[in-house]
Amino acid sequence: MNTAIPRAEQQLRSQVAEQSLARGVVLYASLEGEPVAEVAVGVDGAGQAVASDSLFALYCGTKPIVSIGAARLVDSGRLSLQAPISDYLEGTRGTQLGAVTVREVLTHTGGLHVRSAVEMSFLTPDRRLGAVIRDVVPRGWKARTQAAYSEFAGWWILGEVLSRASSRPLSDFLRAEVLRPIELEDSVFVGMTSSEFEQNYRRIAVNLDLRNLDPVPMLMERTERTCTECNPAFGAYGTAQGLGRFYETLLRVLSGKEQGVVSREVLEEFVTPQRTGRFDLTLDRFCDFGLGFMVNLSGHEFGERVSPSAFGHTGAAGTLLSFADPKSGLVVAAVHVGMIDARAAVDYRRPALVDLVHKDLGL
Repeated sequence: MNTAIPRAEQQLRSQVAEQSLARGVVLYASLEGEPVAEVAVGVDGAGQAVASDSLFALYCGTKPIVSIGAARLVDSGRLSLQAPISDYLEGTRGTQLGAVTVREVLTHTGGLHVRSAVEMSFLTPDRRLGAVIRDVVPRGWKARTQAAYSEFAGWWILGEVLSRASSRPLSDFLRAEVLRPIELEDSVFVGMTSSEFEQNYRRIAVNLDLRNLDPVPMLMERTERTCTECNPAFGAYGTAQGLGRFYETLLRVLSGKEQGVVSREVLEEFVTPQRTGRFDLTLDRFCDFGLGFMVNLSGHEFGERVSPSAFGHTGAAGTLLSFADPKSGLVVAAVHVGMIDARAAVDYRRPALVDLVHKDLGL
């Protein structure tokens, strides 16, 4: 096995061979911007072999990408973190939703956690904003002291805010101001065009829900409606390498080696703790957030070897993990074909993999 992470790769291959925690895995890792590992093993939920260029549904791993879109607008003065939602969305002035600030959306403290992703997936995109606007922030919600991860509603609202603030459709804005500058247009999509869906159809991998007695392939992940919808909450598709390159760019900006995507000052605010020491009612644990990024990752079950300065995100029942660590220069992005029980993901699969990668690399 010719790889810089032999123990981590062996663990992944064993899991796939045993069909215990995954049917397939794609992992990308880099150190100080240099790729050190790219592993692709097993099959997707449709029985198709996974590869380094497989496009996976990133689910909530979408949120940091959209957050950098927000950071771009803050940088250019087109968006204020302190502004209430009502400054950008007509019809919300005087409502509880309208009083929620952009910052409170990004830190998951606005009380916008009522609507579930499953529930909203049954509504067409043009009906979702109205449904979210009609939601009432829970009575007595205290934004300065309470926290609850918003799986859907907060980021759907944020997407609308970014579209209004940038004066262009969200997919066009993210493509032009986030993905294109990082040269990710062929490896990360937040809303494919119909032609891109046709061109990339064979690359789109299907995940597998292993939480039932009989595994269930997530076939809707490979439909044109799902792939072409610009869903800022959990709708991005990408390769593990593409997601890794996204985080590599952020590390270069933080170290002063790159300019243009977002300023170092604004990025530091987004990826450092802005909400600390709060119990999250949705995630059912004490954990910290920056602005759209999970921070202090040990509190998000990434294990104890990541430094306090690391930032990243997870997605979809533990299938996705992605993070960057400014202290070590390590970037890891991995997608497992296998939605499993949340406790199994956070008690074993995620921290064990992150721990082995660190050990293999001597970190």
